[in-house]
Amino acid sequence: MLWILAFIFINKSYGQKTPVFENKRHIGYINEKTDYDCNNCYFLDSIIILKKRIIIKEPVYVQGRIESDSVKGYFANQYSFVISNFKKNISIIKFNSTSNGNSYWLYVTIKNNYLFIIKQLSYSNAVYKEEPVTKICTKKINKKILKPIDFYDFFENSLDQNCHFCSITLSVEECVKMFQ
Repeated sequence: MLWILAFIFINKSYGQKTPVFENKRHIGYINEKTDYDCNNCYFLDSIIILKKRIIIKEPVYVQGRIESDSVKGYFANQYSFVISNFKKNISIIKFNSTSNGNSYWLYVTIKNNYLFIIKQLSYSNAVYKEEPVTKICTKKINKKILKPIDFYDFFENSLDQNCHFCSITLSVEECVKMFQ
């Protein structure tokens, strides 16, 4: 874990490019041209939330096109994120898709000087009964943060989440309140 923090600090301190990894192997940099066929690629980012530093493992994909069995494009982050204060001791990490408008949220709190993820939420545009809707899925959890947060650990599988459909005229917050 210390080597990860040192690596991120040095790269950000000296204005270097953000490295891209696949299976712990360095394969390039964000916004760098590539012909690499990226599977499970990611970059690491260090953030401060509720006065604690954590590492986030964020998905990367190759932006571009496939030509004759090779990829011609560049490494791009799949999500941008923002941190919002929800309540005094709860913040939300919001991962917003850079390509389709979907959003994925992790609610983080502090207990006994440790950070915990207590809820996850995702929303996306969908069609339900031939009407455009917003699909919102939530799941309550209680996971202590002891290692880098991997986006896919929380959002790759939505089978065990509670999902609801709301009119696109409602905000995400209004829709969540309807189903609490």
